[in-house]
Amino acid sequence: MTDGPMSSWDLEVSRADLSVIRVVSGTQPLGEGEVLLAVERLAVTANILTYGSLGDELGYWRLFPAAPGWGRIPAWGHAVVVGSRRPDFDLGARYFGMLPMSSHVAAKPRRTRHGFADDEPSRRSLSAVYNQYFDTGRQTLVAMENTALFRPLIVASFVLDAYLREVAFFGTRQVVVISASSKTALGLAMLLEGVIPTVGATSSDRLDFVEKAGVYAQAYAYGNPRAIARDKKTLIVDFAGDDQFLATLRAEIGESVARICRVGGTHWRAATWQVSAADVEVFFAPAHIERLVGERGAARFEDQLTHALDEFAEASSGWFSRTYADGREGLSQAYCDLIARKIDPSQLVIARPNPG
Repeated sequence: MTDGPMSSWDLEVSRADLSVIRVVSGTQPLGEGEVLLAVERLAVTANILTYGSLGDELGYWRLFPAAPGWGRIPAWGHAVVVGSRRPDFDLGARYFGMLPMSSHVAAKPRRTRHGFADDEPSRRSLSAVYNQYFDTGRQTLVAMENTALFRPLIVASFVLDAYLREVAFFGTRQVVVISASSKTALGLAMLLEGVIPTVGATSSDRLDFVEKAGVYAQAYAYGNPRAIARDKKTLIVDFAGDDQFLATLRAEIGESVARICRVGGTHWRAATWQVSAADVEVFFAPAHIERLVGERGAARFEDQLTHALDEFAEASSGWFSRTYADGREGLSQAYCDLIARKIDPSQLVIARPNPG
């Protein structure tokens, strides 16, 4: 098994301005007891914006350290073992988990039931959800891509749906979802169909896509709140994370707003994880994942999540087309397009840092 350094590169972003990027080349050393993973596929989805905009508040910058002032935003994807200083990790083994936007990454693995956990000391204070890597050796290519594209988003939809039902939707009679074109929002709307009327709020250029998805009771473009029934107590589920935008929407909807649940930060320039009012609460999905696994058991939780994931993948098969971004140039361009909101919501973008 190889244990020498390997040429590598990292896509780094300015922590002061996520639209500023650079590619840093070097070598990836392999320490005692480590494995070296070549990043094969990364899902370029809106949760990357949340991880970057809330990197300080939620600790995402600590996953893959970079030089001062710079950060390596994590993404979900697959990687293959190309170097090992562990006799129980073979070259060619594939794993799914949170990875940097890089060509390679080293991990200090601790074996788990379904793969391994990265036992790097700097990561131990983070949620266990981010340190888990699952063996995907038996998955087909399509299944691997579906896992990278949908699982991290649908698991958030799944646990959010469970939580909102537990609290009886805070006594409200309708849900308004901000950033309705995001896959997590779409997944939540699917789970809420027939349970509570759900309204999708989106930008005008994405309204057609949201309406065609057909998972919302109704959809409307920002700035046109007359479509919302104001005689119903309303819960806003906020995937944008923009206080100013939220205040405008709250004023437009009026006194029917009874509760706001902040989930993400797709409006990355203004996103915050701070609670801005007494009726606003933050929903941190990893904590709820750990809670539900403890309550339901890992096997039952996984079965239920897999069912929700399969349903979403099947229902959404007609919504999306897939495109690929290869190498450092492709990944850099895909990230810049994501930041600039140039990626059509019907496009699924999969980066391949090591194509071939």
